[in-house]
Amino acid sequence: TLKFVFYEETIPDPGTSVGLRVINATSTAVDVRTYPSTGTLPAAPTWASVPALTRSSFITAAPSQIKFNAQPVGGGTAIFDALALIGAAATVDIDALPGTTVAGSAVTAIIFPASVAGSKAAQFAAPGVSFMWDRRPPRPAGI
Repeated sequence: TLKFVFYEETIPDPGTSVGLRVINATSTAVDVRTYPSTGTLPAAPTWASVPALTRSSFITAAPSQIKFNAQPVGGGTAIFDALALIGAAATVDIDALPGTTVAGSAVTAIIFPASVAGSKAAQFAAPGVSFMWDRRPPRPAGI
């Protein structure tokens, strides 16, 4: 079944932090945790029981290399544990690349279901994740 969902929204300015959220494009609810890549997986989900075919709200976090971990609701074997877009700071002649290490960025993890066997979709047996940025950091003065 194909479903199109369009969100018209204003992405909140995370200021000196980074914005994070998740879109669950699978057919089941998931718990999603976020944590610094040098840290340990937290016991409590950042977003508990994100329903199928919905999105979470944005949260803010300190800029760092951030991982997203998705699990079945209530815990269990991780569906994935992935490092989000890192980004790159602006230089004297290049705008910043949005990512979790760059303040003012907003990043979304999109959880995709496993592909349907025999379909023309890329074939993968387990749900996966892809990251996109929703908000660029502000341009430094003088660029």
